[in-house]
Amino acid sequence: APFFLLSLFRKDKPIFTTFIYELCEANDANLLFLDDFSPEISVCAISSRETPSQIYQLNQYTILRSKLDTQTGCKLGISELLLSSRKLNIRLLNTILALNLAFFYPERTLCPQIDFEKNIRVKDSLNRLYRSAIARKADGNSPGILTLSTEMLDIIEKNSFTDIAYIRQIFSDMVEHCRSLSFGYSIHSLDSVCDNAKRQILYCNTFTVLKEAVLIFGGSKEIKYWEQFDGYSQYVRTAITEVWNNYDKIEKSTDISKLLSLNNEYFCRLFKTETGISFNKFLNDHRLSVAEHLLKNTDKKISEIASAVGYHNLSYFSKMYKQAYGDTPFKYRKN
Repeated sequence: APFFLLSLFRKDKPIFTTFIYELCEANDANLLFLDDFSPEISVCAISSRETPSQIYQLNQYTILRSKLDTQTGCKLGISELLLSSRKLNIRLLNTILALNLAFFYPERTLCPQIDFEKNIRVKDSLNRLYRSAIARKADGNSPGILTLSTEMLDIIEKNSFTDIAYIRQIFSDMVEHCRSLSFGYSIHSLDSVCDNAKRQILYCNTFTVLKEAVLIFGGSKEIKYWEQFDGYSQYVRTAITEVWNNYDKIEKSTDISKLLSLNNEYFCRLFKTETGISFNKFLNDHRLSVAEHLLKNTDKKISEIASAVGYHNLSYFSKMYKQAYGDTPFKYRKN
């Protein structure tokens, strides 16, 4: 039977295309195909024209490979001697996977046989960790997004997992899960953090870039802040949403308990049980956090800031601020 070989080369080297045609003509070989492999890479398959002896096969392959090896400026990789069309198809599949492997090792082109059973095991491990990430509880004992993402990245890198589309999808889904449960998380710009992470995850060209994007996302202050409230009941999450969005309008806990159609005493007990602090303290802490941001980053008058965050008595605002930050708003801004 005829033998076959595959070769990858850079598309920005048109001289190599001419070289391939001339090489086949001069060495009694057929060019089976010459096609685009990616925006930067082309692939060609060459076969012998005759049904040569094994010695002739090896000699002709050695000649072809030797001449291909001279094209160091554009050659990316050459396959081994392939003795059947079936092996050619397998090698082509592996070459496609090899381009995925360049996701991990940019210098690598052709790769060995992929262990598909191992890939299935790796995918099962990633699915298990992903389910843990989306089912985590905000109880202080469950691992956070950063911890679980790091474990997933380690598994992917250690095994050179070749399903790059799946890698991108599972981390993209994790980002969207965080966004979907953020329930109005506008103060701390979680939407922007999610958008940036998802963009890099979906369009990165190397594992290094994806890994950095995932770790930055999982370790961001927005995610860490959000994780404090993930896992709470819908009642408490709705209450937190209302505080984030309407902290300047809420006067007392009954404003929220009425919204939730709950007895106020039951609501206050539920909120403290799940969060560890009273609703009134949570509301005041959030108001003061926004006030601190305004003191640092705006030129608004202290009285305007107090009113903007829901305090209509300036003296009371100053007292609460000093309790939280050790100085009155006036001294805090001055210092």
